Amino acid sequence: MLFLAYTFETTEHANAYPERFWPWMADRNAWFYEGLDTVVATSWRIEHRPEGPLIHHEVAFADEAGLTGYRAALAARGRDLAWEQRRREQDRWYRIVSRSIQTSPPVPMAFPHRPAARHRAAADGLTTTTKEKSLADSAPAPWFLRDLPAARAAGGPVPRYSVEHPASAFRASARPLSRGRAARSASPIAPRVAVCCRARGRRTCVGA
Repeated sequence: MLFLAYTFETTEHANAYPERFWPWMADRNAWFYEGLDTVVATSWRIEHRPEGPLIHHEVAFADEAGLTGYRAALAARGRDLAWEQRRREQDRWYRIVSRSIQTSPPVPMAFPHRPAARHRAAADGLTTTTKEKSLADSAPAPWFLRDLPAARAAGGPVPRYSVEHPASAFRASARPLSRGRAARSASPIAPRVAVCCRARGRRTCVGA
């Protein structure tokens, strides 16, 4: 991949009228890149500063031929006086403070995702509800998992654990604690959790 990278600095006019600036930027982005088929994608990020934002903009191309086609298309459009006049409206809103041509790395830079939780949990003899996350990956191991290595080594029954959360941003289970089960923490940041263990056919839940 090939990237044109720009850094824009907003003008005093843009800083005085941010409610006008951002709609103008959105409209211009759609207008400017319309029909430029060699552009694979564009991205925008904002760097916030006390004196005004810096806007980082990238234009992605599949290869050098795509970039060459893009430049040729802009040169042809620039001969249209009406198009060029609209393009120059940008001078009222921002200044280009830097630009560069960048490439993607020569080797894949994949994010190190973990293996599928379902297969890992089955191999560990563990089960979870709704959100499939093996508790054996926790470090340090919580108290209710510390007996797992010894139980597995002795060939004994391995407990099966699940975590039940009430409705929250991270939902391990859709089943909340019953009203009759007290919780040790009523903090709005740490929702009530029940840790449930199943061994020898019995299921026991402990409010965390």
